[in-house]
Amino acid sequence: MSKVDVLCLGELMLDMVARGSSPTSVEGFDMKPGGAAGNVAVAVARLGGKAGVLAKVSDDFFGGYMKRVMEENGVDTSGVIMDADRKIAMAFVTFDEEHRPSYLFYRENSASASFSAEEMNPGMYEGVKVLYFSSMGLVRDPLRTANYVAANLAEHAGARVAFDPNIRFGVWPNRESVRAEVLRMMHHVHICKMNDEELSFLFGEGSLEDKCREILATYPKMELVAITLGPEGAFIMNHDGVCARAYAQDNDVLDTVGAGDSFFATLLHQVILNHFQLDTEEKLKTALEYANSAALLTAKRPGAIPAMPYLEEVERMRENAQRV
Repeated sequence: MSKVDVLCLGELMLDMVARGSSPTSVEGFDMKPGGAAGNVAVAVARLGGKAGVLAKVSDDFFGGYMKRVMEENGVDTSGVIMDADRKIAMAFVTFDEEHRPSYLFYRENSASASFSAEEMNPGMYEGVKVLYFSSMGLVRDPLRTANYVAANLAEHAGARVAFDPNIRFGVWPNRESVRAEVLRMMHHVHICKMNDEELSFLFGEGSLEDKCREILATYPKMELVAITLGPEGAFIMNHDGVCARAYAQDNDVLDTVGAGDSFFATLLHQVILNHFQLDTEEKLKTALEYANSAALLTAKRPGAIPAMPYLEEVERMRENAQRV
C-alpha cells in the first residue's frame, strides 16, 4: 500500500436504500455502495486527501463492484481482500415520517466480518497519519481482534487512531455489550466523533462541555472529541479544554445516510491539514464549519458514497453560510 493520509479499516457493504419509503411500505430499493470504511475513504479522497481501505469483500460481482467504486474514487485498495467463500455485507435502509433512517443489517458470516489480524501486513501502516474505524468492527471476532491489533500497529507507526462509535444496536447481542466494547476501545483512541445520543448512552446526561472534559480526562490518549448535534450543528473540544461550536446551516435534508461519515472524514482532513494542532477556538470552529458543510451536502442527496462531496463543494457551502 502506498503512503496514505487516512487508512480506513472496516466494511465495504451495499446499502439497499428504500425508495418511496413510508412507515408501512416502500416502492423499491436502490443499491448504493456504502459501509463506514468506504464512506470515509471516498470522502477523504474527494477532499483531496490520500485514502486507503482495509476490508474483505466477496469475490463476485458485488465485491468487484465495491472494489471498483473505491478505485474510481482514488482510494488505495491494495488492502482489500477478495473472499470466494463468503458474501458481501448488506444493509437495508428505510425511513420514518421525519426521514430518519433505520438499518437492517445482513452481515452474519459475511466477508467483511471474517477479516482477521493475520491478514494484515504490518508494513501497510508506514506513513499513515490516521487509522479510522467504527464500532461495527467490534461486534465479534475475528474482526474485533483485528481492530485492536490495527490500533496498536498504527500507533507504533506514529499514526493517530480515529474512532466513531457509530452505534447500531441491531447488530449487537445487547446494549450492555456495545457499551462495554466501545468504552474498552476508547483507551486506544486519539480522535473520537459521536452524536449526542451516543454521548448520552455512553456517558450519561450532562452538559456537552462536562461530558467532553470527562472523556478527555478518562482516556489519556484522547486529543480531540467532536459531538454532532443534528440540526443544532456540532461541538468540539481538544485535550487542553479549548472548545468551539458551529451551528447547522439549514434543515434542507433529503437523506442522512453517510452524513456522519462525511462529517468525520472532513474533520480528519482538517486535522491533518493543521498538522494535528487544532489548538485555538478559531481553528476548531473552522474545522467544524468544514465538517458541517460536508455533512449537509451529503444529506441533501441520496446514497452514501455517491453523496460524498468534493472539496470545492464544501468550500462553496461554507462560504455561503458565512455570508448568511
